[in-house]
Amino acid sequence: MKKLILYISFLLLTVLVFGFVLEFTFMRAHSSGVIRDKVSWVKSLPDNSMYDYAIFGSSRSLNTLQPVLIDSVLGTQGINLAAEASGPFEIKLMIQEFLKTASAKSIYVQVDYRNNEYPDPLGRVVWIPYIKEASIFNAFSVHGDEYVAYRYIPFYRFMKFGPKIGLRNQTLSLAGKSKGITELKGYIPIKEQLTSLTEQPLIKVNAANTYLDAIINICAENAIDVRFFTAPIYKSTFSFSEYTEFLPNYYDFSQTLQQKELFADRNHLNHQGSIEFTQLFISEVIKKTP
Repeated sequence: MKKLILYISFLLLTVLVFGFVLEFTFMRAHSSGVIRDKVSWVKSLPDNSMYDYAIFGSSRSLNTLQPVLIDSVLGTQGINLAAEASGPFEIKLMIQEFLKTASAKSIYVQVDYRNNEYPDPLGRVVWIPYIKEASIFNAFSVHGDEYVAYRYIPFYRFMKFGPKIGLRNQTLSLAGKSKGITELKGYIPIKEQLTSLTEQPLIKVNAANTYLDAIINICAENAIDVRFFTAPIYKSTFSFSEYTEFLPNYYDFSQTLQQKELFADRNHLNHQGSIEFTQLFISEVIKKTP
């Protein structure tokens, strides 16, 4: 019996040590490799970086607004920190992370039908490698005990989310495969064109959201002008009327640019559509921002 206990203890200790070694190796690769996501990019920004504007949101701003085009027209300096599948929770977290080392005169936040008050199953993944940081853990921990396990069990989160942050991602990072995150100041183009259209029911979006409210407060505390907008949706069946009452400085562009050839799918503009919308955004929002 004693030998069995010693053998089991040895196995557990070996697994634990191996877990810590892998944990250290993967985090080292994650932090020292090239930038492959918006969280690692915002963490790499130089201290006291100052921008004229910063853009936040989901892929509907990631693939929609082009800082290079904006800056060429206005002579400004901007950055697009929108990330795929980000909801209000992830957007607020990204703004907080951005403001740790940088700032902007204006912040533009894309909002739409994605209005959950919990971490998005896909949007949260880029944050999981950093769950050991107190501010990030505290944000996630109120949404479930699973985040305690991700923080305290060595290497567990890299196994759980392996397809996104596991061995393949670390290898590509160390090999210099950057996904083109920074080349266009955070904008990622889509070349495809919309081919098919599925029917959608008429949906009225409930605008009240704890994290959007927190974004307003954070910007007020930092004397930053914040403006919210909804990017174009092809033949939208959503009603965003409540945002007008809930959010300050809200712009609803959901019904604009309804030419089918400007869309990659129903909810995302393609590259040509992005050029058209960026120009519209410049004239209707940025130029009118104090």
